Amino acid sequence: MLSIIIPIYNTEKYVKECLESLLNENIECEIILVNDGSTDDSYLQIKEYLDRDNIKYFYQENGGVSKARNFGLSKATGDYIMFLDSDDIIKKGSLKLISEKIKKYNPDGILFGNRKFDSNGTISIDKLDFLEEDKIYNSDEILKYVFNLKVRGFVSDKIFKRSIWIDNNIKFDNKKYCEDWYPITLCIEGSNKIIAIKDDIHFYRQHDESAMHTKDMKLAIGYNEAVHDILNRFKNKVSNESVYTFKGNTFGEIISAYNENYTGDSIYSDFKKEGFLCINFNETLHILLNSEVSNRNKLAIILWKLRLYRFIKKVAWKK
Repeated sequence: MLSIIIPIYNTEKYVKECLESLLNENIECEIILVNDGSTDDSYLQIKEYLDRDNIKYFYQENGGVSKARNFGLSKATGDYIMFLDSDDIIKKGSLKLISEKIKKYNPDGILFGNRKFDSNGTISIDKLDFLEEDKIYNSDEILKYVFNLKVRGFVSDKIFKRSIWIDNNIKFDNKKYCEDWYPITLCIEGSNKIIAIKDDIHFYRQHDESAMHTKDMKLAIGYNEAVHDILNRFKNKVSNESVYTFKGNTFGEIISAYNENYTGDSIYSDFKKEGFLCINFNETLHILLNSEVSNRNKLAIILWKLRLYRFIKKVAWKK
Protein backbone atom coordinates (compact mmCIF):
# COMPACT_ATOMS: atom_id res chain seq x y z
CA MET A 1 0.00 0.00 0.00
CA LEU A 2 1.06 3.58 -0.73
CA SER A 3 1.04 6.25 1.98
CA ILE A 4 0.76 9.82 0.70
CA ILE A 5 1.84 12.44 3.25
CA ILE A 6 0.62 16.01 2.71
CA PRO A 7 1.68 18.84 5.05
CA ILE A 8 -0.83 21.70 4.92
CA TYR A 9 -0.08 25.30 5.74
CA ASN A 10 -2.28 28.16 4.51
CA THR A 11 -3.15 26.68 1.13
CA GLU A 12 -6.90 27.21 1.18
CA LYS A 13 -6.80 28.17 -2.51
CA TYR A 14 -5.20 24.93 -3.63
CA VAL A 15 -5.55 22.07 -1.15
CA LYS A 16 -8.93 20.88 -2.43
CA GLU A 17 -7.57 20.52 -5.97
CA CYS A 18 -4.60 18.62 -4.55
CA LEU A 19 -6.89 16.12 -2.80
CA GLU A 20 -9.18 15.73 -5.80
CA SER A 21 -6.20 14.77 -7.96
CA LEU A 22 -5.56 11.83 -5.60
CA LEU A 23 -9.13 10.68 -5.08
CA ASN A 24 -10.11 10.16 -8.71
CA GLU A 25 -8.47 6.72 -8.86
CA ASN A 26 -9.64 3.50 -7.27
CA ILE A 27 -6.41 2.20 -5.76
CA GLU A 28 -5.44 1.18 -2.25
CA CYS A 29 -3.65 4.03 -0.50
CA GLU A 30 -3.78 6.08 2.66
CA ILE A 31 -3.65 9.86 2.61
CA ILE A 32 -2.14 11.49 5.68
CA LEU A 33 -2.99 15.18 6.10
CA VAL A 34 -0.89 17.12 8.59
CA ASN A 35 -2.27 20.60 9.26
CA ASP A 36 0.79 22.59 10.34
CA GLY A 37 -1.10 25.25 12.28
CA SER A 38 -2.80 26.89 9.29
CA THR A 39 -4.33 30.28 10.04
CA ASP A 40 -6.52 30.46 6.94
CA ASP A 41 -9.50 28.29 5.90
CA SER A 42 -7.48 25.27 4.79
CA TYR A 43 -9.32 23.06 7.27
CA LEU A 44 -12.72 24.08 5.95
CA GLN A 45 -11.60 23.15 2.45
CA ILE A 46 -10.66 19.59 3.47
CA LYS A 47 -13.31 18.97 6.15
CA GLU A 48 -15.72 17.24 3.77
CA TYR A 49 -13.09 14.60 2.94
CA LEU A 50 -12.19 13.59 6.49
CA ASP A 51 -14.87 10.92 6.86
CA ARG A 52 -13.22 8.78 4.19
CA ASP A 53 -11.65 5.58 5.50
CA ASN A 54 -8.34 6.13 3.71
CA ILE A 55 -7.78 9.69 4.96
CA LYS A 56 -6.07 10.41 8.28
CA TYR A 57 -6.08 13.97 9.58
CA PHE A 58 -3.75 15.46 12.20
CA TYR A 59 -3.24 18.95 13.54
CA GLN A 60 -0.02 20.31 15.03
CA GLU A 61 1.11 23.74 16.15
CA ASN A 62 3.06 25.42 13.39
CA GLY A 63 6.50 23.86 13.27
CA GLY A 64 7.45 23.88 9.62
CA VAL A 65 7.15 21.52 6.70
CA SER A 66 9.96 19.23 7.89
CA LYS A 67 8.34 18.62 11.26
CA ALA A 68 5.02 17.95 9.52
CA ARG A 69 6.62 15.47 7.12
CA ASN A 70 8.43 13.68 9.94
CA PHE A 71 5.19 13.46 11.90
CA GLY A 72 3.32 12.11 8.88
CA LEU A 73 6.01 9.52 8.34
CA SER A 74 5.61 8.35 11.95
CA LYS A 75 1.89 7.78 11.33
CA ALA A 76 2.21 6.06 7.94
CA THR A 77 1.48 2.34 7.63
CA GLY A 78 1.98 1.83 3.89
CA ASP A 79 4.86 -0.08 2.33
CA TYR A 80 5.74 2.96 0.21
CA ILE A 81 5.93 6.65 1.08
CA MET A 82 5.04 9.54 -1.17
CA PHE A 83 5.24 13.18 -0.08
CA LEU A 84 3.16 15.86 -1.75
CA ASP A 85 2.84 19.58 -1.11
CA SER A 86 -0.72 20.72 -0.56
CA ASP A 87 -0.64 23.19 -3.46
CA ASP A 88 0.55 20.58 -5.99
CA ILE A 89 -1.39 17.99 -7.96
CA ILE A 90 -0.81 14.54 -9.40
CA LYS A 91 -1.51 13.80 -13.07
CA LYS A 92 -4.67 11.79 -13.74
CA GLY A 93 -4.00 8.06 -13.94
CA SER A 94 -0.60 8.32 -12.25
CA LEU A 95 -1.42 6.53 -8.99
CA LYS A 96 -2.71 3.53 -10.94
CA LEU A 97 0.48 3.50 -13.00
CA ILE A 98 2.62 3.72 -9.85
CA SER A 99 0.64 0.88 -8.26
CA GLU A 100 1.20 -1.30 -11.33
CA LYS A 101 4.95 -0.60 -11.30
CA ILE A 102 5.16 -1.47 -7.61
CA LYS A 103 3.37 -4.80 -8.15
CA LYS A 104 5.55 -5.65 -11.13
CA TYR A 105 9.00 -4.69 -9.82
CA ASN A 106 8.79 -4.36 -6.01
CA PRO A 107 11.35 -1.53 -6.22
CA ASP A 108 12.98 0.26 -3.31
CA GLY A 109 12.48 3.58 -5.04
CA ILE A 110 10.64 5.16 -7.95
CA LEU A 111 11.63 8.35 -9.76
CA PHE A 112 9.29 10.24 -12.08
CA GLY A 113 9.11 13.45 -14.07
CA ASN A 114 7.54 16.71 -12.97
CA ARG A 115 5.88 19.75 -14.48
CA LYS A 116 6.06 23.29 -13.15
CA PHE A 117 2.97 25.41 -13.67
CA ASP A 118 1.35 28.60 -12.51
CA SER A 119 -1.96 30.39 -13.05
CA ASN A 120 -0.99 31.02 -16.68
CA GLY A 121 -0.23 27.37 -17.49
CA THR A 122 2.85 25.18 -17.89
CA ILE A 123 6.24 26.75 -17.18
CA SER A 124 8.45 23.73 -17.84
CA ILE A 125 8.32 19.95 -18.14
CA ASP A 126 11.10 17.72 -16.86
CA LYS A 127 10.82 14.16 -18.07
CA LEU A 128 13.42 11.56 -17.15
CA ASP A 129 14.47 10.99 -20.76
CA PHE A 130 18.01 10.08 -19.70
CA LEU A 131 16.68 7.01 -17.85
CA GLU A 132 15.07 3.88 -19.27
CA GLU A 133 11.69 2.69 -18.15
CA ASP A 134 11.44 -0.97 -17.09
CA LYS A 135 15.13 -1.00 -16.18
CA ILE A 136 16.39 -1.62 -12.67
CA TYR A 137 19.00 0.86 -11.46
CA ASN A 138 21.19 0.56 -8.39
CA SER A 139 21.99 3.42 -6.03
CA ASP A 140 25.43 4.13 -7.53
CA GLU A 141 23.94 4.61 -10.99
CA ILE A 142 21.37 7.10 -9.72
CA LEU A 143 23.88 8.91 -7.50
CA LYS A 144 25.80 9.78 -10.66
CA TYR A 145 22.69 11.57 -11.91
CA VAL A 146 22.31 13.32 -8.56
CA PHE A 147 25.82 14.70 -8.96
CA ASN A 148 25.19 16.03 -12.46
CA LEU A 149 21.87 17.49 -11.25
CA LYS A 150 19.74 15.49 -13.67
CA VAL A 151 18.08 13.91 -10.64
CA ARG A 152 17.24 16.84 -8.41
CA GLY A 153 16.65 16.72 -4.68
CA PHE A 154 12.90 17.25 -4.66
CA VAL A 155 10.85 14.95 -2.46
CA SER A 156 7.55 15.07 -4.33
CA ASP A 157 8.71 13.40 -7.54
CA LYS A 158 10.09 10.31 -5.83
CA ILE A 159 8.70 7.37 -3.86
CA PHE A 160 10.65 5.09 -1.52
CA LYS A 161 9.80 2.13 0.64
CA ARG A 162 8.90 3.12 4.17
CA SER A 163 11.56 0.69 5.39
CA ILE A 164 14.22 2.81 3.65
CA TRP A 165 13.16 5.82 5.72
CA ILE A 166 12.72 3.91 8.99
CA ASP A 167 15.66 1.48 8.87
CA ASN A 168 18.11 4.26 7.99
CA ASN A 169 16.53 6.76 10.41
CA ILE A 170 16.18 9.34 7.63
CA LYS A 171 14.39 12.52 8.67
CA PHE A 172 13.96 16.07 7.48
CA ASP A 173 15.85 18.83 9.28
CA ASN A 174 13.44 21.60 10.21
CA LYS A 175 16.28 24.05 10.77
CA LYS A 176 17.26 24.06 7.10
CA TYR A 177 15.92 25.32 3.81
CA CYS A 178 16.35 22.93 0.86
CA GLU A 179 15.50 20.40 3.56
CA ASP A 180 14.60 17.55 1.21
CA TRP A 181 17.74 17.30 -0.95
CA TYR A 182 20.04 15.49 1.52
CA PRO A 183 17.39 13.07 2.93
CA ILE A 184 16.34 12.13 -0.61
CA THR A 185 19.97 11.41 -1.51
CA LEU A 186 20.21 9.19 1.59
CA CYS A 187 17.10 7.32 0.42
CA ILE A 188 18.75 6.77 -2.96
CA GLU A 189 21.86 5.47 -1.20
CA GLY A 190 19.75 3.00 0.77
CA SER A 191 17.94 1.64 -2.30
CA ASN A 192 19.13 -1.42 -4.22
CA LYS A 193 16.37 -1.38 -6.86
CA ILE A 194 15.28 1.92 -8.37
CA ILE A 195 13.00 2.35 -11.37
CA ALA A 196 11.99 5.38 -13.40
CA ILE A 197 8.70 6.56 -14.84
CA LYS A 198 9.68 9.05 -17.51
CA ASP A 199 6.32 10.80 -17.67
CA ASP A 200 5.64 14.08 -15.83
CA ILE A 201 3.51 12.80 -12.97
CA HIS A 202 4.06 15.47 -10.33
CA PHE A 203 2.67 18.93 -11.12
CA TYR A 204 4.55 21.51 -9.05
CA ARG A 205 2.64 24.76 -8.60
CA GLN A 206 4.56 28.02 -8.45
CA HIS A 207 2.95 31.10 -6.94
CA ASP A 208 3.97 34.09 -4.87
CA GLU A 209 3.41 32.22 -1.57
CA SER A 210 5.65 29.27 -2.57
CA ALA A 211 8.62 28.84 -0.25
CA MET A 212 11.06 28.35 -3.14
CA HIS A 213 9.58 31.33 -4.98
CA THR A 214 10.67 33.74 -2.25
CA LYS A 215 14.12 35.31 -2.54
CA ASP A 216 15.88 35.13 0.80
CA MET A 217 19.46 34.66 1.98
CA LYS A 218 18.18 31.68 4.00
CA LEU A 219 17.57 29.86 0.72
CA ALA A 220 21.14 30.48 -0.41
CA ILE A 221 22.41 29.26 2.98
CA GLY A 222 20.16 26.20 2.90
CA TYR A 223 21.20 25.30 -0.63
CA ASN A 224 24.86 25.68 0.32
CA GLU A 225 24.42 23.49 3.42
CA ALA A 226 22.75 20.77 1.37
CA VAL A 227 25.64 20.84 -1.11
CA HIS A 228 28.16 20.48 1.73
CA ASP A 229 26.16 17.63 3.33
CA ILE A 230 26.03 15.71 0.05
CA LEU A 231 29.70 16.26 -0.74
CA ASN A 232 30.80 15.21 2.75
CA ARG A 233 28.74 12.04 2.57
CA PHE A 234 29.21 10.94 -1.04
CA LYS A 235 32.33 12.50 -2.59
CA ASN A 236 34.30 9.28 -2.05
CA LYS A 237 31.51 7.17 -3.60
CA VAL A 238 31.50 8.87 -7.00
CA SER A 239 34.20 9.72 -9.53
CA ASN A 240 36.28 12.89 -9.29
CA GLU A 241 34.66 14.11 -12.50
CA SER A 242 31.23 13.75 -10.90
CA VAL A 243 32.42 15.84 -7.95
CA TYR A 244 33.70 18.54 -10.33
CA THR A 245 30.37 18.48 -12.18
CA PHE A 246 28.46 18.85 -8.92
CA LYS A 247 30.66 21.63 -7.58
CA GLY A 248 30.65 23.53 -10.87
CA ASN A 249 26.89 23.57 -11.35
CA THR A 250 25.97 24.11 -7.72
CA PHE A 251 28.60 26.83 -7.22
CA GLY A 252 27.03 28.78 -10.06
CA GLU A 253 23.61 28.53 -8.42
CA ILE A 254 24.96 29.38 -4.96
CA ILE A 255 26.74 32.57 -6.03
CA SER A 256 23.68 33.65 -8.02
CA ALA A 257 21.41 33.23 -4.96
CA TYR A 258 23.98 34.85 -2.67
CA ASN A 259 24.42 37.83 -4.98
CA GLU A 260 20.67 38.41 -5.26
CA ASN A 261 20.30 38.67 -1.49
CA TYR A 262 23.62 40.24 -0.44
CA THR A 263 23.43 43.90 0.62
CA GLY A 264 26.94 44.59 1.93
CA ASP A 265 30.09 45.98 0.33
CA SER A 266 32.49 43.02 0.60
CA ILE A 267 30.67 40.24 -1.19
CA TYR A 268 33.69 38.11 -2.11
CA SER A 269 35.38 38.10 1.30
CA ASP A 270 32.06 37.75 3.15
CA PHE A 271 31.08 34.82 0.93
CA LYS A 272 34.19 32.92 1.97
CA LYS A 273 34.01 34.09 5.59
CA GLU A 274 30.41 32.83 5.92
CA GLY A 275 31.35 29.30 4.88
CA PHE A 276 29.93 29.16 1.37
CA LEU A 277 31.26 26.64 -1.15
CA CYS A 278 34.73 27.57 -2.40
CA ILE A 279 36.53 26.22 -5.44
CA ASN A 280 40.34 26.24 -5.66
CA PHE A 281 42.45 26.81 -8.77
CA ASN A 282 42.88 23.12 -9.61
CA GLU A 283 39.14 22.47 -9.24
CA THR A 284 38.37 25.49 -11.41
CA LEU A 285 40.49 24.09 -14.26
CA HIS A 286 38.73 20.72 -14.06
CA ILE A 287 35.33 22.41 -13.98
CA LEU A 288 36.08 24.58 -17.01
CA LEU A 289 37.07 21.47 -18.97
CA ASN A 290 34.01 19.51 -17.81
CA SER A 291 31.38 19.19 -20.54
CA GLU A 292 28.58 18.55 -18.01
CA VAL A 293 28.98 21.94 -16.35
CA SER A 294 26.85 24.52 -18.14
CA ASN A 295 28.57 27.35 -19.98
CA ARG A 296 26.53 29.80 -17.92
CA ASN A 297 27.96 28.37 -14.69
CA LYS A 298 31.47 28.30 -16.13
CA LEU A 299 31.18 31.98 -17.00
CA ALA A 300 29.82 32.74 -13.53
CA ILE A 301 32.79 30.99 -11.92
CA ILE A 302 35.31 32.85 -14.09
CA LEU A 303 33.73 36.21 -13.30
CA TRP A 304 33.57 35.33 -9.60
CA LYS A 305 37.25 34.39 -9.53
CA LEU A 306 38.08 37.69 -11.25
CA ARG A 307 35.84 39.51 -8.78
CA LEU A 308 33.80 40.91 -11.63
CA TYR A 309 30.66 38.83 -11.08
CA ARG A 310 28.60 41.36 -9.15
CA PHE A 311 29.46 44.23 -11.47
CA ILE A 312 28.68 42.28 -14.65
CA LYS A 313 25.52 40.77 -13.16
CA LYS A 314 24.26 44.19 -12.14
CA VAL A 315 25.18 46.05 -15.29
CA ALA A 316 25.04 43.70 -18.23
CA TRP A 317 24.04 40.10 -17.47
CA LYS A 318 20.55 39.38 -18.65
CA LYS A 319 18.81 36.53 -16.83
